[in-house]
Amino acid sequence: MKACFFLNSDEFPPLGMEKELVFDAQMSASSTSDPVKASASSGRLNFNNAWCSATFNEEPLFLQVDLNEMHIITAVSVSRTN
Repeated sequence: MKACFFLNSDEFPPLGMEKELVFDAQMSASSTSDPVKASASSGRLNFNNAWCSATFNEEPLFLQVDLNEMHIITAVSVSRTN
């Protein structure tokens, strides 16, 4: 599954998740199934690995990104891995 939303890129530029302008230390998650291959910092679009929680029924289940300043998030793009 892949969800894409296209907006005026000049008005709403990407925050840098895919290009790693957002550092790994700014990312955290509720848990991880593998600290090396499925860490929170692996939760980037088009990244070699993917974030995966330790279990699917934990609550709350989250991937969190600290953007260091206030932003209005206008779109999110996600993909899944098998």
